[in-house]
Amino acid sequence: MAGEQTTEAPSVGTRFQKRWLLWALAGLVIAALTVWLYQLLNKPVKKTRPTAQQISLVRPNLPPPPPKPKPKEPAKPVHPSRVWVQLATGKNVDALGFDWRRLSRSGGDLLAKLKPHTTPWGEAHRLLAGPIDSREKAQALVRELKAKGLDSFLYVSPEGEEIQPVK
Repeated sequence: MAGEQTTEAPSVGTRFQKRWLLWALAGLVIAALTVWLYQLLNKPVKKTRPTAQQISLVRPNLPPPPPKPKPKEPAKPVHPSRVWVQLATGKNVDALGFDWRRLSRSGGDLLAKLKPHTTPWGEAHRLLAGPIDSREKAQALVRELKAKGLDSFLYVSPEGEEIQPVK
């Protein structure tokens, strides 16, 4: 049997060596892949610094900011501060109208050109004559009324205080 090829069954030892070699090779591949993945995932990120060309100290040409609006002048108060002569006080505003008629007759020409007004004062109201142009004129009017026997004094209304005409 000279030209025949004989195939002998591999021996147990050779089969074991081939399996062991395959397992060893597979283990080396797995170990190499594990190391490669570990290095890939844990690779530090390189922080790049900007170059001199990337940094520019010159600011870009921006349009100028819009001009700031001019502050508006505050509105004149609806009820400015004014100078008055106080003639009486009372709780009933209607009764102050009667008091005005009585006092204006006693005051004569001094009170004829002035108008009566009222403003709250606590639980009562003030009876005011005016408004008067200045403190000096109001003081002079108080002195002249005192000479006629009418008790009165100067009153300056604070800004914003509402003063109503007598009805």
